[in-house]
Amino acid sequence: MKKKKLNLKKKIIHKPQSASEWLTAISGAGCLLLLIGSFILWGASELMEDFIWSQVLGSITAVSMCLCFGLALLAGVLAADSWPFKIFLLIFTVVFLSTGVYFVNEAHLLYKDRDAYENKEFEIVEGIPAGVEYDDPETGTEFVMELIFDDLIVDVYAMDISRSYYEERLEGRKLKIAYLPNSHYAVRWWNLDE
Repeated sequence: MKKKKLNLKKKIIHKPQSASEWLTAISGAGCLLLLIGSFILWGASELMEDFIWSQVLGSITAVSMCLCFGLALLAGVLAADSWPFKIFLLIFTVVFLSTGVYFVNEAHLLYKDRDAYENKEFEIVEGIPAGVEYDDPETGTEFVMELIFDDLIVDVYAMDISRSYYEERLEGRKLKIAYLPNSHYAVRWWNLDE
């Protein structure tokens, strides 16, 4: 039996020839840069002490990740051969890019709230929440994301209120919540029934 020789010759990587190949290569490089940037921003947002800037950087991190996956899917659209697969990838590209637009809006609203936060000019809502929305963790503790008061939704995720704590001590009770005027992020809460 003959042994196969290992081919140790260098493989030549060809330059992209068509516009589609160039766009795919540029999308791939942009995706990699956005992914690295996302991890750097995420680390910076976790280390920030200031609530507003931490939340703004967190939103910008989400924008960067959405753009990263959007560019990766766009590269897939450009490289795909079959039209049904291109359409399938294009739908997901639009979903990721529109999600990125949502997070751009969140970052903008939080940025507009920076003066109100620094001057402690918060809006106040008092009452019994009409509804509550929880996050959906794969493992670990489930936290309250939003409290709904009549026609107002307040984001309380940063307050770290666990589902068990809410159901035992806060559900059905009158609450007072201070929140930011543009983004509706809660900054403080009180149980008025205690």
